[in-house]
Order: sequence, then structure tokens, then C-alpha cells
Amino acid sequence: MRVKVADAQAKGEAAILTAKQIRGLLGWLKENRPMVYLWGLLQGAAGLRNYEAIYLTEADLDYEHRTIRVTSNAAHRVQTAASNRTLPVA
Repeated sequence: MRVKVADAQAKGEAAILTAKQIRGLLGWLKENRPMVYLWGLLQGAAGLRNYEAIYLTEADLDYEHRTIRVTSNAAHRVQTAASNRTLPVA
């Protein structure tokens, strides 16, 4: 699958996917790379960074309030105090 992005990479800028591109990528991952789908979903839809998604634990998930808590744990230390946050999940 190819996702077209603006000429940001040529300009040395970060390439940002549109909501439509993210939905397309997640759909492709779900069908073709199901083991990577959840990771893509956490990053694309919830905005988690790589290590935040990798080091989530069961304790970080609040099913009742539909949130994900991003905090330091034994395996991962967040970079700044602002990185400690609670994200809503639809």
C-alpha cells in the first residue's frame, strides 16, 4: 500500500497523514498485517508515540471510562511531566 503525503519529506519536514489517509492505512493494516494493526491504531487514532504504544500495560487501560493512561513504568520512562497524560478512546 502506498500513502501519498505532501512534499514535506523533500523539504525535510515531518509528513502528516490526513484523517482519510489514516483510515485507509488502518484498514489496510487490519486486513494485511493484523499483528501491527493495534499498534497503528494506538499511534494513528490515539496519538501515542512508538515507545508509549509498545510499553502500555493492562493497568494503563480504563475500560469503564474509555481512556488510556500514559505514564512512566518499569519498562519506559516518559520524557517530560506533560507526557504523563490520559487520552480518551472512542
